[in-house]
Amino acid sequence: MTVKKFKNLYSWLGFIILAMIFITLVMISNMVLRNQRIDLTDHKLFSLSQGTKNIVQALEEPVTIRFFVSQSLITTIPVLQTYNLRIESLLQQYAARNDYIHLQIIDPEPFSEEEDLADNLGIRAIPLNQAGDKIYFGITVTNAVDEQKVFAFLDPKREAFFEYELTQAIYQLSAPTKPKIGIMSWIPLQNQLNHHQMSLDMNEDKLFYQQIKQEFAVKEFPLDLQVDPHTAAQNDHTKQQAENIVNPKEMADELGVLLIIHPMNISAETEYAIDQYLLHGGKAIIFVDPNAEIFNRPDASGTHKGFATSSLDKLFQAWGLSYDRKKIVADRSLAIRVSSGADLHRSRLDTVANITWLGITPEHMNQQDVITRELGLVRFISGGSLDITPESTLQFTPILQSSQDSKALPFVDLAALQMIGSGTASLLQNFVADNKEYTLAARLSGTLKSA
Repeated sequence: MTVKKFKNLYSWLGFIILAMIFITLVMISNMVLRNQRIDLTDHKLFSLSQGTKNIVQALEEPVTIRFFVSQSLITTIPVLQTYNLRIESLLQQYAARNDYIHLQIIDPEPFSEEEDLADNLGIRAIPLNQAGDKIYFGITVTNAVDEQKVFAFLDPKREAFFEYELTQAIYQLSAPTKPKIGIMSWIPLQNQLNHHQMSLDMNEDKLFYQQIKQEFAVKEFPLDLQVDPHTAAQNDHTKQQAENIVNPKEMADELGVLLIIHPMNISAETEYAIDQYLLHGGKAIIFVDPNAEIFNRPDASGTHKGFATSSLDKLFQAWGLSYDRKKIVADRSLAIRVSSGADLHRSRLDTVANITWLGITPEHMNQQDVITRELGLVRFISGGSLDITPESTLQFTPILQSSQDSKALPFVDLAALQMIGSGTASLLQNFVADNKEYTLAARLSGTLKSA
């Protein structure tokens, strides 16, 4: 992959609240389920979390869980035998919580109808030995109209996520409609980039948007939202109001979560509308960026137009969040190596560490959070940091952090930050870390104060 293509792919991932674009789908799923009072991060081995109990007890349509397990062979593999005991225990508890859950534990013996059923439903048979024995260890979840989710093989490495994923499958199959999310994006997501911007980005933006639409009902909001002055009134005016006029309570009731992506030059009215939405119990995933490089590419004449920063200044101040939109986090230890240009004498491409393009590795991710605990790498491009002030009443839980070999740098010269050659090398050569871990993404919870 060329450096230009690499830059195009990741140039607008410098977000600081909650997570990167690669994990947005996981975040949305997590937060939408939270709207149903689900909390599946307890990881208790042999008991259901309270969130699962709430979801299961609310079922009003039958759901069939078929657990296919080769009973005579599972005992020959200790790790699977132990995992099997936990799964059976949890499944029995699911069934005990609601009569609408029909549990079947099926032993697909060779050449049996049960084996044919397992194969037809998509359960994967794993070869066990040279004698031809195959082991089945999977689950199907089916609703009243025969829609189903298949766990072809239950990998013990994903044991911590079993309850979460099974409950999510039950919820999705029992929900009459897809969960609804809202999107406010100042970055085009639907092939709306101008002709000076690369077609590569258009394809990737479209793919991201399509993936979201596959899992959720998406409602796009205009970027000039205003609160309906007649919020308390129930009359024809509120029914026929302009698209940019919203009732914050109705909006909070309607949406599982609102994605706010790179709010540039946001108006006071729109920021207030977001404020009121959150105060009425709405959930949000907020992406802000001190240097969205997708907007900083040179135009047709080769001229850089300057930085495209974003923030929610009034809300952050009211919440007690510290965010400097004029600084980006540089990290020498996590720097991604990029091309510094071809060496004509040696006929090869030299590379240099770009300390403002970070590759966040698992040791710098929150391993207790379902969003990040299985990620291997998150690329964080020219992004900022977030902190909380002593006066804040919010709970602040870091999800992504820099190493201590880092520093928040003011971008004095745009060209020095974006050039692949001498600018990048100069930044590295003159870099002095301040031995501080910066929070790049965080989960925020608690009682918000209105801005």
